Amino acid sequence: SIPLVRVEVSEIDSADSLPITTLEADDDEVTRSQFEDDNIQIIWKCNGQRFYFVLLNKTEERMTVDWDKIVYIDTEGMTGNVIHNGINYNRRNEGQLKSILPKSSKISDFLVPSENCFNNGFGWNETFLFPCVYKNKKEMWEKANSYIGSQMRLEMPLLIGDKEVTYTFYFELKELLQKKKKK
Repeated sequence: SIPLVRVEVSEIDSADSLPITTLEADDDEVTRSQFEDDNIQIIWKCNGQRFYFVLLNKTEERMTVDWDKIVYIDTEGMTGNVIHNGINYNRRNEGQLKSILPKSSKISDFLVPSENCFNNGFGWNETFLFPCVYKNKKEMWEKANSYIGSQMRLEMPLLIGDKEVTYTFYFELKELLQKKKKK
């Protein structure tokens, strides 16, 4: 469970508490969180590998998402670039086309840290946002539990008309959930 826990907006005093709504978990039991202000409504869910979102432009202006300006900051404070849906992993370090959202429109996409994409010789894969490869289950649960309370964030500048507004979304590992085996 990795919900959105805090949002900072460049044009608002960060001391203000901005409301975040926790929504029902989806079919995979992944927590969904919603943030809304005068400019956007965004619904997030993080499954441990990717940040999925639906972004609504609430303004009367065009909104531009410059994927190359979005920064991922991991639990250790290390920064990196992200890629989104439609980007070939072979080109994960190249420039990405911007997305335009006309007034009152939305986009559904995902973000994954580009450094988490790797080729293992058999094809491309993504690593998890938290380390997950251990010698045995006991070690896995001991180390995994040490990440509870850890935060990571995404810094997402949005160009709204001719004004850039930066949203910083903080996510926190709240609890570890074992995936239920499908019948």
